[in-house]
Amino acid sequence: MQSLKDNLEITFVSTVPGLTSIPECLPQSTKKFIPEWWKKLPYTVPRDNFSFPGVLAGVTIKACPAFPEYFSQGVVLPMWTDTLLRYNEKESIWTWKTSDPIFAWDVHSSKQLTDHKKPVYQGKTSPFVFKAISPWRAITPPGVSLYQFPVFYDFNEDFSVLPGIIRTDVWHTLNQQVLFHSSKEEIFIKRGTPFVHYIPFVRQDTVLNIRDADTKDTQIFSDLDRLISTKFIPNKQYVNLLKNSKESELDNE
Repeated sequence: MQSLKDNLEITFVSTVPGLTSIPECLPQSTKKFIPEWWKKLPYTVPRDNFSFPGVLAGVTIKACPAFPEYFSQGVVLPMWTDTLLRYNEKESIWTWKTSDPIFAWDVHSSKQLTDHKKPVYQGKTSPFVFKAISPWRAITPPGVSLYQFPVFYDFNEDFSVLPGIIRTDVWHTLNQQVLFHSSKEEIFIKRGTPFVHYIPFVRQDTVLNIRDADTKDTQIFSDLDRLISTKFIPNKQYVNLLKNSKESELDNE
């Protein structure tokens, strides 16, 4: 079993010669695909714009530690070829076309999902599910799987990859299920478009504990709340906590 302190290595193998020589087609750290709107988002805004008091008045969601943490995890696999997907719901006709016939697509028929439940994603109902036949294979160490997620914060209006889990230590194929939720009949996915987000994790059984806060818990929570509430930009304190935690881990090794 992979140690929690080990790096969770992912090996991506291309089954199409030459693909690894095209930089924009290569899997890369999620940090390389942080959306532009997030980069431009300020940490602070005029406090007069808020109708409530407190530490969060005057900061945007960029001050929330959950988002930078999310952008730091895993790998984004870009689309490997220019692709046209077309679906006519009235006539139930679907087609696909890629810039090179070596790259193919398939579908999940309506009997597999949409006859039973039409997914609603980002406020749009998806009438059809395409399946990408990916040229990439993924290999992870024993006991390590990959979470498959859409590149969520791109808020793509045309398509989204369905989330799932793949045991890539024993099964290496990555054929992504793709919701077609565009208002158009035909969509174009450009080569290099952020396509799917993978995060490795060590498979372990979940142990669920539920209890009331005791005195020790209350003191820890109170100290952390005060640490955050005494700064205008609270996520800076979260970053310091992470840094100190990592240093502590290194000291204990």
